[in-house]
Amino acid sequence: MLPVPVITWWNTWFEAALYHAKYLDHCISFINAEMEDGSTQQLSTLSTLLHGPQLNELRAELEFIAVHCEWLMKMFKSLEAREFKDTEIYNKMADLLSWMRNPGFPFATSCCEDAMMNAATKLSEYVEGVKQPALHLFRAIRIFDPRQLPMLSHGFSAYVDIIPSVDTAANGWQRYLDIAARELHGNGNNGNTTVIRGNTAVVGTN
Repeated sequence: MLPVPVITWWNTWFEAALYHAKYLDHCISFINAEMEDGSTQQLSTLSTLLHGPQLNELRAELEFIAVHCEWLMKMFKSLEAREFKDTEIYNKMADLLSWMRNPGFPFATSCCEDAMMNAATKLSEYVEGVKQPALHLFRAIRIFDPRQLPMLSHGFSAYVDIIPSVDTAANGWQRYLDIAARELHGNGNNGNTTVIRGNTAVVGTN
């Protein structure tokens, strides 16, 4: 059975493209055999596509997807999961946007380049623009991932107006930062413990 893309399931489009990339020559043979028994408008259109100058371009684009879009498919798969870490959403989207803008490889055709650039423009409206109403929340809740603490502001005031009900944790904020810092550094490196004061990480000897 040919895979049928579902408009709201991102990876189904890539899976369909990968299927056609794998069986393209079989598809051509099948169309040729069907044409021998009589042509239809649909068969004629397919035959023109699969035997004309567009075939090389089609092969190049399907190969491009097969070679370069595995990472993108894994990203989509992780976002489709029933359980995921909300503290990682913003970083994943920012990484995806950066990759789309600078993928690090040449584009097979102008269509591939246009598709990537159009996708980057659309995604930027949600990662950098105003189309994602929860953008500030997704950025702020990264503070609850100890691994991201060194990259973020530790001031309580930076989060109190963004994260709902976080104001109830004011008295325990500094304690959380200290515990998170110890967890991040495995209870100290070389006998040292990192303690966060305000926006400063202070290293002391155990």
